[in-house]
Amino acid sequence: MQASLNSARPAHRFFYRVAHQTIRVDALDLTAADAIRKIFAEWYLAPLTAEKVEEPAAAIRIRSGVAPPAIPADCRQFEIADDGVCHTNGDASYIEIQSSVLAVGAPGLADVEIWLNASPDEDFPVLIRVISHALSSALRRCGLFELHSAAVVEPASGGGVLIIGPSGSGKSTLAVQLSAEGWPYLSDDVLLLGRSQDFIEAWALRRCFAVTPETFGASEFLQARVKSMPNDYREKDRFSPHDVFVSEFKESCRPRTLLFCQVTGKGQSSVTPLVPSETMARLIRMSPWSCYDQSTARRHLEVFSSLVRQSQGYALFAGRDLLAPGNSSQFLADTLRN
Repeated sequence: MQASLNSARPAHRFFYRVAHQTIRVDALDLTAADAIRKIFAEWYLAPLTAEKVEEPAAAIRIRSGVAPPAIPADCRQFEIADDGVCHTNGDASYIEIQSSVLAVGAPGLADVEIWLNASPDEDFPVLIRVISHALSSALRRCGLFELHSAAVVEPASGGGVLIIGPSGSGKSTLAVQLSAEGWPYLSDDVLLLGRSQDFIEAWALRRCFAVTPETFGASEFLQARVKSMPNDYREKDRFSPHDVFVSEFKESCRPRTLLFCQVTGKGQSSVTPLVPSETMARLIRMSPWSCYDQSTARRHLEVFSSLVRQSQGYALFAGRDLLAPGNSSQFLADTLRN
């Protein structure tokens, strides 16, 4: 089976550039190609023509409607986010998300192989989860590591501020408030971290901002500028920040501040400095693949370690006061000065 898979000629071949790295995607059928075009358009992935491509740092191969091969029996398994299961034997990993399967680092295959069993029209949430896992797996092999974090740039110093936390922690809310108040922005949810010369750099990945109805209802700025659009498969309202904010978009930044955000529901916000060991522990908890993916774990942890050394970490307990116009900017400016 592996020989026939490797000899299959791709029906469609794509090249994309992100954070100074190039990845190649081979789609073996039209359904797979359409899925890649649709999903990749939502991220800051620059399409390249074959004539302008250097040697890709990683390759993804995807097909639909084909049964995946059997997962090796020697794998241990554990549950992962997005209702998935990961099987790994240390060298290779196999990720099941509903009926779709990804093989990562498997011998004789591309860096990431996808057997897609999700319809772009009927199973779009599953499609997003599968291809997101494939992209992040490929990028880890390029030395780029995904972090669920918003990012803005402090206007006075030019230092990057990462707002880190799980869904519901207030990342998007705070990023929206700061961007509305003139802070340059990268993303409200997903970043890539990697080494750039002698420091760690963060790059924006997701193009849109996505906020809950509660955040939308609490923001006079968004209500004045964004039409709330009902969505059949997403729980959040999405909008293009380029169409909403007058502040500057930054493709990347050099992080100087790491805010681990938690919404408290209280009236007043507070912030507590973190020692480097606690900052490192929190980064690892937010990025379980830094331990799960053994083939890239060492580089992943080295990037986190360097990020901790160049940044100051804080625990941010976000209260309702940050929703008032001007308060977020003043609160963080005061925090960074202290």
